[in-house]
Amino acid sequence: MSSAERRAARAALVKRDGDGCANCGASGTRRVDAGYGRIEERSILELDHRLPIVDAPHLAKDLSNLQLLCFDCHKAKTMAERSARASSGRGLL
Repeated sequence: MSSAERRAARAALVKRDGDGCANCGASGTRRVDAGYGRIEERSILELDHRLPIVDAPHLAKDLSNLQLLCFDCHKAKTMAERSARASSGRGLL
C-alpha cells in the first residue's frame, strides 16, 4: 500500500471502528525518532492485516481485512503468526 492508501485506510478504519486498538482499546500517541534529530508524536495505532498478506494477498487492500492495533498488540500478533508459520513448516514470511 502506498502512503496515501495507508492514510485513507486509517481514516476509514477510525470512522468504522473508532480511534482505539481493536484488541485492547488503547489509543493515544508516542514519541518517535523521526531522524535528523527530530522527535515526532505519532499514533500508537498501526494498520494490521487480519489475515496476513502472505496467506491472503488478494485481501491486502480490502478494508474488511484491516484493523487498527496498538504497537504492543500488533507486535504480539505478528510474533504469534510467525511462530505458528515456523511451526507448520511454512516459513517466516
